[in-house]
Amino acid sequence: MIATTQLAARLVRRHRDLYVGVMVMIALTMIIGGAEVSLASAFSHPQQVHMPEVSADKAPTIMVQARSVLWLMAFLAVGICGFILVSTITQVVSYRQREFAMMRLAGASRRHLGWLVFLECLIVSFVTGIPAILLGAALAPVFLRGLQAIDFFGPNLSVDVGISAGPLFTLLVTMTLLAGFAGRSALRRIPDRELAGAHDNTVSTMSWWSMTLRLIMGVGGIAAIALLNPQALGSYGMLALPFLAVIPAVALAPLLVPAGAWLVGHLVGLVAPGSGLLAAKRSSKDRLRYARLATPAIVAVGMVGGFMVANVPDEQLQAANFRAAVQSQTVAQVTGISQTDRAAQAWTEHHGKVARMGIVNRSKGTGEFESFMFADLPRLDALTSLHVVSGDATAVHGSDVAADAASHRVGDTIPMTDTRGHRFSAHVVATYTDPLYQAPILDWRQTGKFVREPGKMQTTMYLDGLDASTAQRIAASTGTHVTTYSKAQWIDQAIATRKANSYRSNVGIFGTVYLMCLISVVQMAVSGSMARHREFHVLRSLGVGLQRLLNVVGTETIIVQLAAGVLIGLSITALGTEFATTNGTSAGSAVAEVVPLSLTAFMVIAMLALIAQLTSVWAISHRSENRQ
Repeated sequence: MIATTQLAARLVRRHRDLYVGVMVMIALTMIIGGAEVSLASAFSHPQQVHMPEVSADKAPTIMVQARSVLWLMAFLAVGICGFILVSTITQVVSYRQREFAMMRLAGASRRHLGWLVFLECLIVSFVTGIPAILLGAALAPVFLRGLQAIDFFGPNLSVDVGISAGPLFTLLVTMTLLAGFAGRSALRRIPDRELAGAHDNTVSTMSWWSMTLRLIMGVGGIAAIALLNPQALGSYGMLALPFLAVIPAVALAPLLVPAGAWLVGHLVGLVAPGSGLLAAKRSSKDRLRYARLATPAIVAVGMVGGFMVANVPDEQLQAANFRAAVQSQTVAQVTGISQTDRAAQAWTEHHGKVARMGIVNRSKGTGEFESFMFADLPRLDALTSLHVVSGDATAVHGSDVAADAASHRVGDTIPMTDTRGHRFSAHVVATYTDPLYQAPILDWRQTGKFVREPGKMQTTMYLDGLDASTAQRIAASTGTHVTTYSKAQWIDQAIATRKANSYRSNVGIFGTVYLMCLISVVQMAVSGSMARHREFHVLRSLGVGLQRLLNVVGTETIIVQLAAGVLIGLSITALGTEFATTNGTSAGSAVAEVVPLSLTAFMVIAMLALIAQLTSVWAISHRSENRQ
């Protein structure tokens, strides 16, 4: 074992140029993951998190949600890195087929070679990961400020970040083992005939077993899109939606991308016969390499576009709910129970009809939440879309509450806890329906028993009989600070806030994935060109000029990226159509809203792939000329 480890270390030093892309990918993942894990660990300790403007009731909820999102981001980073590492290390292994063939001739078994590659990847990951993960932990405050720049956590939140040895060590071990098993998987995918040294190492073939598995994954992903009910997923389940766009596309890429490249190549061949037809012919010969070049674009655009296109129908449904929610003339937002009561009294004295409503989300300490609503229920029934369907709304008082009709009936009991920690059973005396809210409703006068910091409670007030400007003037005359909206203004503001939150989630959660894919596309382009250096050398020896060679490679790259774009575009369109059809919204508007950002993301990654490919070919050709 020691001798094998020493040999692996020597081979890593010998092939360090080939492993540069792997090291960059691991380092980037460790830096990002180290920052995310450090922040997630800090959010587990309330004394390290400072939110001066957030109430004591809301703070634990924000901390749990932030911790969950950060762990999710770290999980996505590691998962995407592992996914890309398989393709990246496969290219490294493919480039070394002759070397492995010589080892086989010297008596090494495939098992020995598998362990050798495993140890090489472990060494690369370990050596790269230790400084990278420490750097990531040190950059955690910077990472937090970056997220706050897009208002992901709010500008007034600060965190005391320290070195969390346990989570960081777990991340390091996970990434190291992931890289090792990616190496073993890469070697296992090379057939014996290729390790015999008689096969062109610039071309990788696909076994029937691999093809069958990909077909199963692709068909299964398509079936999931067709059969899945998005309404049953919940808020966290929605984050899994991008994978429905990515998995089928990636699984079927070796089958569909070459087919698309063949078609596009022949079309290009009508204008540029040499470049287009050569790319078309090679597409059927080297399916896996074409698929690897297309994978970063599929993953990056699929993650971003898949989340957006699945979220747009939900946004449309919520927008309709917002429009239906307000029956009053004016809506006001105010902070603090005392200010709410003072404004309500002043408006009532001016013959306004007022309904107060506030929500408290409280962490149970186990990752679960309990929510309470406090409202003037009879008036809320008249001024909003909330409707009492059974029981008596006027009976809501003390420990008697109203509850969502979908999950409760009159006579049920609901366990609750007050601010002193006393648990009691609330009795359901009325049930209601509402598209926006489902929490138990207590009488507004019970806020003192359940709200820890009354001065920081966010309240919404619905008002009839006074317009927004008049309500604002009356409240100001009593020294009360409120923000008033007309019905139309409040609806527009609520819809805009919802869209902004979705955008921030998209950028915050999937932005790191996109960044990693940008790095991956450069690495794959460079390693792919290195694997074909003999082919390029032969072409130059036959008199093919550098300009001609760059034209051929550039055309080939564009064709591959176009084929990938068509594939992921079809996946996103299918996902958006299915989800829009399910909830009765417009599929066309859902897809149209996603097109600008998805197209921009695709164009950036396609241009980067083209530049990286041409640059690497030029460098290899220039180096070959210097050697001659």
